[in-house]
Amino acid sequence: MSDGRRGWRAVFVSTALLGALALLLAAPGMSETRDPHAVGVDWPGMASFTVALGFFTVAILEAPDLGWSHPTIGVLLTAATVVLAAFVLIERRTARPILDLSLFRYRRFVGMQ
Repeated sequence: MSDGRRGWRAVFVSTALLGALALLLAAPGMSETRDPHAVGVDWPGMASFTVALGFFTVAILEAPDLGWSHPTIGVLLTAATVVLAAFVLIERRTARPILDLSLFRYRRFVGMQ
């Protein structure tokens, strides 16, 4: 096996090792942040976000082969937008949303995203 083939694997191994090291170093300082009033998982929010992200990901992956103007890409991007809009509506109406949309009012939060 040539060095080039081994080299790309090292990227994943080194990233995993750095992540494990960061977790070990950070774990003692982490505190529980569980919501004591939570009653369960926000399944509609989680499902709608996952579907929107799936449509968007497929569109991004297929666009180089099909072309950005291909109807399939347009349908996928439109579907992602519609489902993402549904996600926002779901999260606004849920008492304990999976993503608190009010966080997007804070510049630091948006900047980190």
